[in-house]
Amino acid sequence: MKIDGNSPYIDRDLQIHQRDVASQAEKPKAREQEAPRDRLEFSVSGRELQHLTRAAAEDAVARAQRVAEIEAQVKAGTYNIRAEEVAEAIITGSLIDRSV
Repeated sequence: MKIDGNSPYIDRDLQIHQRDVASQAEKPKAREQEAPRDRLEFSVSGRELQHLTRAAAEDAVARAQRVAEIEAQVKAGTYNIRAEEVAEAIITGSLIDRSV
């Protein structure tokens, strides 16, 4: 059997090999183009925490305003408090402390 470089089988195999090499070179490019983008999603608890943080900040502003009003009333001598409200707050606070 004589082997020379003009065999049709060798030419066919060479063409298949070259085509495979070319397609392998193109695959990484296709993967780069199809790569998914990064995404950021907050969990339900993360959204709740964000909402509570905003609400606490708003509450802190309202509380500071209320404290300023009471201080002004105390300085002016016009701050009046009802004994029933104080007693109710004390009782409610002690009941909450016991349940916790």
